Amino acid sequence: MEKFAVCSAIKNRNASGSATEFSYKKVKKIYTWTKLTKIKPPAIIKHHYYLNGKAAGMVKLTLEHASMRSWSHKALTPGESVGKWKVVITTENDKEVLAEQEFTVVK
Repeated sequence: MEKFAVCSAIKNRNASGSATEFSYKKVKKIYTWTKLTKIKPPAIIKHHYYLNGKAAGMVKLTLEHASMRSWSHKALTPGESVGKWKVVITTENDKEVLAEQEFTVVK
């Protein structure tokens, strides 16, 4: 993995608004953006989302090119999304963690 970011928007296929704290009053979705190079397509990676230590969702992304930008998002809902989050990016079989980042959602 060349780069990744947790952000509030995607603009021109790039991460925008990277941060470690987000307000659900200002941001309706959190994006996990990844840029991968030197991969052997087709390949699959997973974005695992955790809220307060509990699984909150998982997105599989299919990579069809040797160099590719891809992203997933998690919708924020008032009250239910507040807390400590973590996103973990893994290989398809979950045996290798490619990256991870913690972030917080506040009111």
